[in-house]
Amino acid sequence: MAKQAYVYSGTDWVPLASEVTNLSAYQTKATTGLVLLNTTSFSGVSSIAFPNDSFSATYDNYKILWKGVGSTTVECRFRLRVAGVDNSTASSYNIQRFTVSDTTLLGVRSAATSGWFAVITSTAPNTFSADIFNPFLAVPTAFISQNFRNNANAQIEDYYSQHNQSTSYDSINIIASTGTFTGEMSLYGYNK
Repeated sequence: MAKQAYVYSGTDWVPLASEVTNLSAYQTKATTGLVLLNTTSFSGVSSIAFPNDSFSATYDNYKILWKGVGSTTVECRFRLRVAGVDNSTASSYNIQRFTVSDTTLLGVRSAATSGWFAVITSTAPNTFSADIFNPFLAVPTAFISQNFRNNANAQIEDYYSQHNQSTSYDSINIIASTGTFTGEMSLYGYNK
């Protein structure tokens, strides 16, 4: 049975002009799974945002993968945005944080914040992975991230959050509390 084949143009999946019977030579478009939407490199910045319209009706959920270092220990604040404007409304981002450092386990709840968090340790490589659920729908947006700080304590932090406003967003901005950060981040879209 013939199936429509797709090829990657460098920015999007486009259909081949004709159907083929053997897809083994082609990478096919997935209806589920991660699809890379954007990769951004940055150096010595105090904030970095994905382009407007990064979130759309095409995907339900999104994943951010980050690697980088800070000029100092930086608390990064994630803010949802629409048309280039951050939502920085106080008390609209509810956060539960769990931190493991050496033999210490710490749990913290922050109900009155103006953004989600991750912490970057200066000069040591840091990574985090964040999942954002239904940001384009006009419903409260959930956010889960895992952060690894490669410091002397090999600190691991998990954040579980919800933005309590029923608004459709098209991007996210990451802002340093102090200092700057350098690295690379990628945004992926995926469906259920």
